[in-house]
Amino acid sequence: MEPGVAEAASEEVLAEVELLRAMFSESELEVSHDGCNGETLIECALLPRTGGAALVRSLQAALRLSLSTTYPSTPPNLSLCRVRGLIDDEESQLLRRVSDLAAEMAGECCAYALIEAAQETLTEMNEGGDCPICREPLKADDEASGSNNAHIKAGTTTASTTANTTTASASPCAVFLSSCSHSFHARCLSHWWHAYVPPAADAAAHMGESDAARAAAAKAKAARAEAQTLGRKLEETTQVADKCREQLSYMLAADPPLPASAISRQKRECARFDDEAAQLRQ
Repeated sequence: MEPGVAEAASEEVLAEVELLRAMFSESELEVSHDGCNGETLIECALLPRTGGAALVRSLQAALRLSLSTTYPSTPPNLSLCRVRGLIDDEESQLLRRVSDLAAEMAGECCAYALIEAAQETLTEMNEGGDCPICREPLKADDEASGSNNAHIKAGTTTASTTANTTTASASPCAVFLSSCSHSFHARCLSHWWHAYVPPAADAAAHMGESDAARAAAAKAKAARAEAQTLGRKLEETTQVADKCREQLSYMLAADPPLPASAISRQKRECARFDDEAAQLRQ
């Protein structure tokens, strides 16, 4: 155990840490001490217990417990980190379930029990869940998920990747497990892929159009900013109290106000640049 933890922690905390070290490996468990407030920080990696079953999801997370100097009278502060694969409110559900257990066990040493509860909850979530695209449950049997699970690197548009996604969509129940630990119906992912990702053959042209569109949009933005500046200047020179007109005339002697025609010209340029950008995006 780290010297800082042994010196500052209470007997209850030391006993909890020793128990956790006996149950988890060094790669799964991290223990440190916060010298500012005397808290002992415990971080434990969580992985679902699959029992060798074919994976439909591959959730990961780490539970962080902050044990104060008044632990166990005061329940530990809980948070999640290094979360992968959880979607929507699943992260908050997991944390809420563990927090409720911590409140029930106030006054008791509960670090190991909380980690076990988080592990069980993660295992339950790993067995089900919804497809992030169609919002329907992931209902893939072992055979379908085992034969069609594949890994696709996010952001790539290779021909082999597209072929794999299309092949996986043959079975309506097949589940696609991505390298980022998110799961989709293979058919849903295939439809999304072809609808929103440009083909590899058109990638270069697509990038060229994007560059041109960005350049036109930048010109429109610059022209619009200049028009706004000129508009403010014209407003300042026309909306002024009578007692200030003499001073204003002196100030504008070296920088006379621009006529309204200059403002109109800038507005026309803005509209033209906007039209060019819109045409390039089509």
